[in-house]
Amino acid sequence: MRTALRLTDRFLHMLHLTIIVFCMVGWVFQSARVVHLVVVIGIACSWFILGRSRGYGYCLITDLQRRVRKRLGDPPGPDSFVKYQLDRLTGMDFNPQSVEAVIQTSFYLSALASIYVNFAP
Repeated sequence: MRTALRLTDRFLHMLHLTIIVFCMVGWVFQSARVVHLVVVIGIACSWFILGRSRGYGYCLITDLQRRVRKRLGDPPGPDSFVKYQLDRLTGMDFNPQSVEAVIQTSFYLSALASIYVNFAP
């Protein structure tokens, strides 16, 4: 069971990184633009619709990964996957509000770019 949980944790980690990178640059590639828009809408639904009952900015994947890590006995870490990774990779303790501001700004700019490239004449 522990091996399955570790594999699930790794899968969710890679999925999270893939979604983040795709969210930032997917709008650039013409063949990926519609998929990018769907991903952006999915993220917005998680943040704002699921977030109504679970807290603004709620991320389903972060929640799932935290549950897996809890079952593994690992410390839960911060609520933000990005902050968790930054802290883990650098050994620093980044300010959660600053990290959140960068995440939100990046997301909104990417969403606006996606809307523009998908609907502009």
